[in-house]
Amino acid sequence: ILYLFPTLLLCQKYLVKTNPLLFCVGFINGTYEYAFQKKSSVGFSAGLGLFTGSIASAASLEYRFYPSKTNLIPMKGLYIGPHLFAYNYEGDGNVALGALIGYQWIWKSGVSLDLGLGPQLNFNSSNTNPYGVISVGYVLGE
Repeated sequence: ILYLFPTLLLCQKYLVKTNPLLFCVGFINGTYEYAFQKKSSVGFSAGLGLFTGSIASAASLEYRFYPSKTNLIPMKGLYIGPHLFAYNYEGDGNVALGALIGYQWIWKSGVSLDLGLGPQLNFNSSNTNPYGVISVGYVLGE
């Protein structure tokens, strides 16, 4: 086991990213994604915004599976996975459960682009709505 530990550390990658389009509407957000295996990662997102004098907050937790058999770089390529999303605006909060399918590019420079789309079930209203991801980021650690 002691021989495997350094190898496992080398497989780990960290990615920080944000959705720059949300900045245009006054919402600041960030995502931290951690690859704990070559084909699996977990991510946590959080954000705050100020809209018409009220503070909005959001957070999500997600798991991603990257199914490519030839993928040697963690967090790169086609992914699928569930996510849990929560938000609060003017005292009106909601929790939602959804699934995403998307693609994440990571270039040699460490810059990333993430695009994803999927359904999301809102528990308060029992409505299913589309949910999307657009983010740019940077890989930290190898």
